Amino acid sequence: MGRLFARFDTVAARAALALVALLTAAQIMTLLLFFKFVIEPQARRLAGLMAQNVSAIAETMARLPAAEQKEFLARLSKSRYLQVHEEIDSWPKEDGSPSWLETFFLSALAEKMSNDTHFEWRRGEGGRMWIALNLAGKRVWMSTRPPDTLRPEWAVILASAFSLSVAIVAGLFLQRRFSRALRKLSSVAQRVSLSSSPEPVRAMRLDRSPAR
Repeated sequence: MGRLFARFDTVAARAALALVALLTAAQIMTLLLFFKFVIEPQARRLAGLMAQNVSAIAETMARLPAAEQKEFLARLSKSRYLQVHEEIDSWPKEDGSPSWLETFFLSALAEKMSNDTHFEWRRGEGGRMWIALNLAGKRVWMSTRPPDTLRPEWAVILASAFSLSVAIVAGLFLQRRFSRALRKLSSVAQRVSLSSSPEPVRAMRLDRSPAR
């Protein structure tokens, strides 16, 4: 154990640890700025679009006769990106807690919705988020179809971890090369300081050129 601490108690080891700490702090700061200036505005924009769609569906349901409302919900459910059904048809099973990104989106959606529109939400199977609304006296569950790709939060985490790993490996490689050059320079300096004193340089007198 003592040898292990002795190996890390060097200038090169301390420089490597400082480099890793700085890169990690920079990556965390980058993620915070990315969330603040990229993810948060996009989530609020999508929440606004979702609130407008819900408002349009609710207004359409209110104007349709009761006989056509069920057909209207069935047409919506056949769309490529949306799934809608009444609560009496089926009940979405709850599957775990929502992620931090889903929670933020639903909070933004609640802010965008009108005050007289109350909804409930839950996380269903396959990463699908369900929202329950009262439309024209009917309790309706709505959900967007999730993409067949990696979830956004996992994509951000994996991309950040990959970029941090590359930066750490590149930084350690450069730091090792610089440390090797500094060690060689230090070794040369120590050999010069420990060697015998060199002979003093004798002053040389320049003879005058012979007269012609």
